[in-house]
Amino acid sequence: MHQYCFFLFHISSNELEFRFFAQVRKHALSITNTLDIFKRSTLLNHNFVSGEYINIDDFYKNVERDVEKNVQVLLQSYRSLKPVLLKIESVVSETSCTGCSSYLSSYYFQVQMVVYNALSEVVVRSLATLRHLLLIHAHHQRTDSKWTGNLNTQLKNGEYIAQAARCTRLITSAPKRFIRWMNGTCSEAAIELDEDDILGLSQPPSISFYDSIARNQYIVGCVVTVYRDVTSSQNLGGRQPA
Repeated sequence: MHQYCFFLFHISSNELEFRFFAQVRKHALSITNTLDIFKRSTLLNHNFVSGEYINIDDFYKNVERDVEKNVQVLLQSYRSLKPVLLKIESVVSETSCTGCSSYLSSYYFQVQMVVYNALSEVVVRSLATLRHLLLIHAHHQRTDSKWTGNLNTQLKNGEYIAQAARCTRLITSAPKRFIRWMNGTCSEAAIELDEDDILGLSQPPSISFYDSIARNQYIVGCVVTVYRDVTSSQNLGGRQPA
């Protein structure tokens, strides 16, 4: 049985009437399927540098388009979790759906941890794809310059690396769009501000997964690897895509 459903099955067997079990199980499996899809997702496709050479500005635009498209898909999946959880809450607690049921507080926490881990995997996977695509692009750039004499493909190292850094930031900043839930609930968390601080804001600032993921040392290492390999591909005249 999927680990995400364990807590709910435990509740069902001890505290819920049997006629509610199938309904809870159905909703719990829906959440499990959504989280599994989330974990297998990526922010980048592989198909926009395999053919004719494109300049680094167009490369960035392609990365930006892919990241935005895939972030929207993931956001839709993430936001679909709360309505299902509220349905479960209405069955478990038999009260109005507040997203704050004490019966489900540990389950809400568990779902958030799965989302955090999944988002971290998405960022790592996407950075690996970006590294691969940048090395392919650098190889295409050198080949085009060598055989066609097209000086337009020859960028200053600093310009190329700066664009590569922009691509990296598109990926690492994606978790800013995913708002965390308040502890023990499935309601979005917001930063508490004084009345004077709220003036001029359309809404209170929210707490996202970004800070936690940005401090993940493995992800920091992945970013360093991208910068290192892109710099090497420019300064040393070539690093073959791996």
